[in-house]
Amino acid sequence: MSLTLVGIDVAKATLAVCVLPHQLHLTLPNTSAGHAQLLAPLKGHSVDNLLLEATGGYERALMRVLSKAGLPVTRINPRQVRQGRHHRLHAGAAHPPQRHGQRPN
Repeated sequence: MSLTLVGIDVAKATLAVCVLPHQLHLTLPNTSAGHAQLLAPLKGHSVDNLLLEATGGYERALMRVLSKAGLPVTRINPRQVRQGRHHRLHAGAAHPPQRHGQRPN
């Protein structure tokens, strides 16, 4: 069984998504429609963990959607994510949540 991890770099207007080891990269709007678009490809994978950065509240609605869909979502501190220059790369560079994560309330 392969381990599937999803990293999401959350910004006010966009979500940069990286699904590993499948090398799937998506850029979606950070809106209700974008959240729904994200769920479609994730349903085809057995997601072991979904990591997203705490970004001043821009991540909250997405966390609710993912949690409601039954996906294992973890919010991580951006200071503990290796800095990247490009959102797509940044989304795939998240550290394992076992060391840095917080589960949603």
